Amino acid sequence: MSGATVPPGEVCVGLTGQLPWLRPKQPPSFKPGGTSEMPARNQRIPWSVPLSIWLAAAAMPGPGPLDAQEAGDAFRDCEVCPLMVVVPAGSFMMGSPSDEEGRYRLEGPQHEVTIGSPLAVGVYEVTFEEWDACVTEGGCGGH
Repeated sequence: MSGATVPPGEVCVGLTGQLPWLRPKQPPSFKPGGTSEMPARNQRIPWSVPLSIWLAAAAMPGPGPLDAQEAGDAFRDCEVCPLMVVVPAGSFMMGSPSDEEGRYRLEGPQHEVTIGSPLAVGVYEVTFEEWDACVTEGGCGGH
């Protein structure tokens, strides 16, 4: 299957980050060759996780401040802004192998995804305080 390209400002990846049921022994590593032990359970991802990924992607229209940061660097844009981590441009295989034990039908087929420019994703779910601050500052589409 041919690879999909994710243009700057769009995100088609779901990163686990540090969700309530996924508490890694160390923060996830997005550096080349980095690893992080993250136990997974069969639970739904809260709606706020895709929302935080979408908000981060919408705020990053293309080359800019993230180009000067290293993959895996964590930062906040303001005091009440969510903690973000830089995801580098590059390609990866998305989806689960068809022979993986416990795999759900919707986890496939595996396909290559290319992220065209570095982007930032929220490490945690967006809190009400963070959302309210975003709206107050004129961001988040005014919602």
